[in-house]
Parts: sequence; C-alpha cells; structure tokens
Amino acid sequence: MKLISLIFASALLASTSSFARSEERFVCRQISPRALTQKTMILTQIGKSPLREGRRISFLLQIFSAGDRQSIFNSVVFVELEDVVMTFKSPKDRLSGVIYLDELDQTSVTLNGKRANFDCNPPEQR
Repeated sequence: MKLISLIFASALLASTSSFARSEERFVCRQISPRALTQKTMILTQIGKSPLREGRRISFLLQIFSAGDRQSIFNSVVFVELEDVVMTFKSPKDRLSGVIYLDELDQTSVTLNGKRANFDCNPPEQR
C-alpha cells in the first residue's frame, strides 16, 4: 500500500509541477562597436501564462543606456512564439523585434525605423 501511495504522490507532484512556471525574462546587451553608449534591453513577462506557440503573451520591454538606472524606453509588447522564433511588437510605439531562442546572440530590435542588435545569452556565455 505504501508503494502505491508513493507512486500516486510522485505522479501528482510531477503533473502539477509542469503547470508551475516562472516568468520568462531576457536581459540583452547591445552588440555594436559603433554605438556611443551601449544599451541593455530587459524583456520581462507580465503574468504567469506559459509561453506557447500561437498565443500572444504580454511582456514589459525596457531599454537602458549603459550605467543608467532610469530606462530610456518602456513599453508593453505582445510576444508570439513560433518554433524557436519569438517575435514581439508594441501596439502603440513603432517597435518590433525578434529573439531566436536557439541563437540568442542574433536578437534584433527596430524602433522608429532604427535597428539595433542584441545578445541575450547569459553573461557567462557571451
């Protein structure tokens, strides 16, 4: 009986843990030797809905200049996932971007027609 209880408890724990998900967060550094000041982009999920293909999820996008604590740009963006490509757009600002989840150093953001490239790899992998 103890074995059956243990198996049931393990199965229940495994099934509920798949629903528990931490928020997605990307911290990205600008890649540009020509930029006067390097920028940092932080993309943080709003809410706990899992990021899945075909669903629009809200994220907060913030851009900071190097060394500044105050962001130079804030906007809520809608993120969609298709395979390993995560696209995002702001409904009110002229901002769009793409993160390739298998190539995090190939991230790009376009704001008011100007494009910037970012590396979203963890610092130890840059």
